[in-house]
Amino acid sequence: MRIFHLKSLRQQTDERLMALAAMGNDKAFEELYSRYARRLKGFFFMQLGGNEELATDSVHDVFLRAYEARSRYQKGSNVRTWFFTIAYNICRNHYRSNAYEAQLLSILDCEPISDQQIELELDADILD
Repeated sequence: MRIFHLKSLRQQTDERLMALAAMGNDKAFEELYSRYARRLKGFFFMQLGGNEELATDSVHDVFLRAYEARSRYQKGSNVRTWFFTIAYNICRNHYRSNAYEAQLLSILDCEPISDQQIELELDADILD
C-alpha cells in the first residue's frame, strides 16, 4: 500500500480517500472528517431543532457508522451522498423515536393509573 502524506491527502478526491480508508488508511478517513464534519453539523443543527449537542453527537454517529462500514464502500460511489444518506437516516430514527415517546407520554397523560390498579392488573396477568 502506498503511503500518502498529509499534503497529498488534501489533494485527493473524496472517493479516493474513502477507497484508501477502506484499505485501512485512517489518515484518509480523518481527512474526510475534516471535510464533512462542519457541513454535517449544520445539517443536523437545522434538522434537529437547533440542538447543538444533539447535532454534534449525530455527526459523530455518521462518522462512526461510516468508519465501521468503510470496508463495504463501493468504489466510485459518491462519498458526500453516502454521508448525507447516513445523516438523513439518523434524523429519521430521531424523529421516529420522538414520535413514539410523544405518543407514549400522551397515553400516560390520558390514562392515570393508580398503584392499586397496577397491582390488580399484574395479579390478573399472573393468575390467568
